[in-house]
Amino acid sequence: MTLKRYELGEKLGESKMSVGVFRAKHRDLGTDVAIKLIELIELRHPDHRAWLLEEGRRMAGITVNDNDNVVRVLDSGDWDEDHIFLALELCEGGSLEKRCDGRPLDPQTACRYISDACRGLQHLHSEAMLHLDIRPANILLADGTPKIADFGLARPESDAGMGTFHLPLVAPEVIATRKGSAQADQFSMAMTLGYLLSGGTFCAR
Repeated sequence: MTLKRYELGEKLGESKMSVGVFRAKHRDLGTDVAIKLIELIELRHPDHRAWLLEEGRRMAGITVNDNDNVVRVLDSGDWDEDHIFLALELCEGGSLEKRCDGRPLDPQTACRYISDACRGLQHLHSEAMLHLDIRPANILLADGTPKIADFGLARPESDAGMGTFHLPLVAPEVIATRKGSAQADQFSMAMTLGYLLSGGTFCAR
């Protein structure tokens, strides 16, 4: 499967919201990116194609400012009649979940990662955007720098209703109200710190 301007390479990972994330090369520029493919056939709402493409454009606008701790959304569009794609900044260091790999990180390293990731979260919140899915699997490393990734559940602060969420890192009030908030993102970030310090023994993916 290829789009005219991208050539897919190896599969880098999967998520519940996508077919997978692949290494890809821009045919004209020769630059490496990560391509996330989302299969429309599995989406329930008939307007989800338009909604997802609009979300891609919104996130591209927010991340174009090159905040060091947010993965940049570079491009989005129709891949074929059954899929849309997001082209993302390539982060080759893997996720904090993989970095931890079931073993506690030393406190200095764990706190540095989360402190830097909080700067990315602050940037999203300053743009009135909530992430709503902060967890170790969604913070990636690029040359040792943590970057918030995976905006599949991200919503504008003015429209923060949540149809789904991932336990157990989600804030209790989100479970009760099905509505996200900046405070709920901060709660999940604190839980992510706990994950790194404990090796994941008190919370799971």
